[in-house]
Amino acid sequence: MLLSFTRTNPCTREWKVLLGFQVSLVTDHAVVMNWQELANPYVHPHLELYPEDAHGHDIYKFSQRMKWLKRLPPDLWVQMIEEYNKHYYIFEPTILKSGQMVIPVFFYKDGLEMFAKCVIPHVLHQVTPPQVVIQARLDSGFDLPALQAVNVTELDLIYPEIQVGQLGCLSDLCRNELWSDSHLSQFNLAACKRS
Repeated sequence: MLLSFTRTNPCTREWKVLLGFQVSLVTDHAVVMNWQELANPYVHPHLELYPEDAHGHDIYKFSQRMKWLKRLPPDLWVQMIEEYNKHYYIFEPTILKSGQMVIPVFFYKDGLEMFAKCVIPHVLHQVTPPQVVIQARLDSGFDLPALQAVNVTELDLIYPEIQVGQLGCLSDLCRNELWSDSHLSQFNLAACKRS
């Protein structure tokens, strides 16, 4: 079960979701969504899976709340987006159609279009022995000035497709490691489980 609702106060219509969100419902019936509802062709088109930047206007659904957009911890962010039959993941380098390398850290909607907040990494390479070190400032925060908003239609190569000249595949050269400038910590990109 993805979400489970419990009533926090029998005198009100407030419910607490296991993920920690507070919601108020108009009726006494809680909606329980399980994994089968995602496959339901009548329900799935009406589910909002990505946060939306409404710019503070015409807010009428939960996906437009500031909490979804700016206050969720990174482990609850949307992990992947599909575009052009490719899966782009947060914290994995990608190449834009312009040729620039970026690292998406957050996916969201703005109107009818999908965007990624991206950081531009600092890439160090060494020819002998062939090795690449990818460093990026991976602070969490939707409004950080270091993050660029990129329309997902501009994303081109996914991480496993990126080649570094004649040296080979980027994932092999960097040993699936991404170094964070802000915390001096290391992320193992191969350890991320994909479903």
